[in-house]
Amino acid sequence: ALNAYVSDGRSATGRSMPMPCSSESGPQMHNTRPDPKPQKVRRRRQWRLVAALWVSTGVSGCSESVTELVCTMEFRILTIQVRDESGLPVPDAVLGVRRSNTDAAWPAATTAGVIDAAQGTYAVIDDSHLPLIKRNERVPVTLSATRVARPGATSHATWEVTSDGCHVSRVSGADTLIMTGADS
Repeated sequence: ALNAYVSDGRSATGRSMPMPCSSESGPQMHNTRPDPKPQKVRRRRQWRLVAALWVSTGVSGCSESVTELVCTMEFRILTIQVRDESGLPVPDAVLGVRRSNTDAAWPAATTAGVIDAAQGTYAVIDDSHLPLIKRNERVPVTLSATRVARPGATSHATWEVTSDGCHVSRVSGADTLIMTGADS
């Protein structure tokens, strides 16, 4: 039985019917699916790019320990509060850091200085010290504070710090230094 054709190329029953290719006999059916080859080529190029980047990072001289790390963009700062004997904040302290087991002085933290004068809070160690601390190593450091207004007023504390390879952290040690001497 012959089906009657509707103008969109479907039979009266709603099923698609083959249309003749001649322009005289009505609308032509076109293949609307894209050619799969360009998509495969594009994917192949993407994988080649990923592989090239992976190989280049391995060849670029990165050590294994660096390539294993996934670090955040945060910048950690270890702080301490400095107080006088009566418990008041000390806004004019100068702090120093030494590695306890070698007595080597560490450079001032990038963020060194008073963070909050009203609280007497000082930055002591930050992520700029990472080159001085091996990954997962526990490093004993001695903090010393002297007071500018009263040079005889001093205080010392011992901390143990470590690094996960990305950031420094304090393992142990006091949160507060109490200045003593010279009428602190």
